[in-house]
Amino acid sequence: MFKKSHFNDSWFLVLLISLGLSLIGFVIFEGSKAIKNEIAYDDEVSFKKVSFILKEKIDSYVHGLQGMNGVYLVSDFDPSPQLIRKYASGRNFYNNFPGALGYGFVRRVSNQSLPKYLDKRKSWTPDFKISKLSDLENLDSYIIEVIEPFEKNTQARGLDVGSEFKRRDAATKAMYSAEATLTAPIELVQAKKAGPGFLFFLPLYSQPIAPDNIEDRKAKLIGWSYVPIHSSALIDYLEKSIESHLVIELKDSNGDWIYKSNKKVDRRYSHPDDWMDDTLSVGGRKWIIHGAVVPDSRYKFVDVASAIILLLLSGIYTAGIFKLRKIILSKESSEDHVAEVESFTSAVLNGSNYGIISTFKDGTITTFNKAAEKMLGYTSEEIVGLQTPGILHDPGEVAAMADKLSKELGHEVPVGFETFAIMAEESSNPTAEWTYISKNGDRFPVRLSVSVVRDRSEAAIGYVGVVEDLTQIKKMEETIEQQRMGIIVAGKMAALGEMAAGVAHEINNPLAIISGRVGILLSMVEEGDIDKDFLQEGLSRIDATCLRIEKIIKGLRSFSRDSANDPLVLVEFGTIINDTLSLCRERLVKNDVTLSVEGDISSELLCRPVQISQVLINLIGNSIDAISNLQEKWIVIRLENTNKQLIISITDSGSGILPEVVEKMLQPFFTTKDIGKGTGLGLSISKGIVESHNGELVYSLYQGHTRFEMIFSRNTL
Repeated sequence: MFKKSHFNDSWFLVLLISLGLSLIGFVIFEGSKAIKNEIAYDDEVSFKKVSFILKEKIDSYVHGLQGMNGVYLVSDFDPSPQLIRKYASGRNFYNNFPGALGYGFVRRVSNQSLPKYLDKRKSWTPDFKISKLSDLENLDSYIIEVIEPFEKNTQARGLDVGSEFKRRDAATKAMYSAEATLTAPIELVQAKKAGPGFLFFLPLYSQPIAPDNIEDRKAKLIGWSYVPIHSSALIDYLEKSIESHLVIELKDSNGDWIYKSNKKVDRRYSHPDDWMDDTLSVGGRKWIIHGAVVPDSRYKFVDVASAIILLLLSGIYTAGIFKLRKIILSKESSEDHVAEVESFTSAVLNGSNYGIISTFKDGTITTFNKAAEKMLGYTSEEIVGLQTPGILHDPGEVAAMADKLSKELGHEVPVGFETFAIMAEESSNPTAEWTYISKNGDRFPVRLSVSVVRDRSEAAIGYVGVVEDLTQIKKMEETIEQQRMGIIVAGKMAALGEMAAGVAHEINNPLAIISGRVGILLSMVEEGDIDKDFLQEGLSRIDATCLRIEKIIKGLRSFSRDSANDPLVLVEFGTIINDTLSLCRERLVKNDVTLSVEGDISSELLCRPVQISQVLINLIGNSIDAISNLQEKWIVIRLENTNKQLIISITDSGSGILPEVVEKMLQPFFTTKDIGKGTGLGLSISKGIVESHNGELVYSLYQGHTRFEMIFSRNTL
């Protein structure tokens, strides 16, 4: 303890005040620094999301392109404009693909076929005419023969996009790569707004193309489904999807600006490394993304708040020292001392952000601090000495807690204030979440911790409850869960996009079988030479092929829908395997990968089947990417069913993963794939899905090969 003589010495007071102020300043400075570092980290994460959001947005247009190609496929590559319009109105492009100016088809027409082509188009559309953007002679024409909605794209119909270099270059690259391809930034002829736009081409071939045979692709090309996109649509979408304090600028790899922000960046309150840079590969092009932070009120608020808190605490501390000196030197009476203690206690109670409610042993409220008043709408005069905590609680919750405590403690617990008293005195956990009811009837979640107040003989004389309002915390938890589920859906959509081409090819093969069989049967009908056995065999083959297509489409539809709210169901693993392989079989065949399944596939798992299928597709896709260049290419899926666990392992012919990659590969956005070939979300999403099923996703080196295991406890099966 400090002696009275100490406070008579000025040097002692100066030393005591200096030490206290130094400690306060150090704590506030370190706290401010930690908060700013958290803000800076959040800014980095927000910037990293930009590439993912942009790629997801642009890739979504591919579904519309594939739909348009489908119309041409089923119409022998020559549908009428009326059929296209009917399909477009049924597909509702503006709702399904916001930001696209329309969807259409560009046909490649040789110079010698141009008059005949024009005559045919005029037979359907009398006012159809061909226009050019420049004079490129002795080249095939790439003509926009249809685009919907036509009313907003009148200038585009009939345009020879092959007459301008950037458009022709992108279409030609799409033809040779057999993939959706973007143009460099261009001025769209139908654009109503200033600024650059793009055309997105997806090639359509008359027959399946040979791998790596460029001339075969050129010979079989019919044309391209395409979509015009204005940069303003992408920017509007981007600005709605990222934090408003970020400045984002986009530039094409050829140096053309896609979007340049006019916001000012205050270097005092921007990211520590100033401008952040990233590269996005999409549609065969590379975009450069620059990012920075606009003058951010969060940084300014931290600085201002730190200064205010420093001044307040310094003043309070200095005043407290002089007050303590006054008390010690004046030898105040015990009555005055008691008053000081009560005043101090009141200051502590009313300075707390937590509601503090104390009671006598019978439940009568004795303390109701300012935070409790603000939280519940009652004044202390309305509560203290007049009410018990029962006025604040939902009776149903109190009854449920009494029943729970009765089972836990092994004796009957009365419903009412006694429930809280016994909870504080006997329960191992006197803290629980409750629903409080305010004066105006509003209900909100709280965390209540009840403690016993005892006298010197350890007898209970009252209780103190500390209340924390959980409203904002619950909202944050809900937001975090929604974002987590959004990332899972985004990862599933990314996997779906990777599978789309393979699924289309998978469906195209049985369609070719049906078409061939129908052709033979029609010839027999025309010739009047019908073989009953051959007819029956042909129709059986067509029926089986239709069932094959139905199975593929059923698996695709099931996988693509939102399964976040699906209930857990008991399902045989063989069912999940069959649904999964129907979606990735084409990719396995294309990469010459052998996949086998071992173990008892009739084993049952309590799960959300679509989500487990998503994990399998991610792991199989990673294996295909990893072993595609190896001489020996195989994948084995194995089930091991023990008394305690169900283990689903995916092993491939790869020789394992580098230790430095293993440490980071389950983190979000970490990827070892080339730019544009991976989001870095697959494994982190898979880990989250398995853990949401009370399981564990682990990597191991098994007999010199790469293995991932999903381990589920028997308690969850």
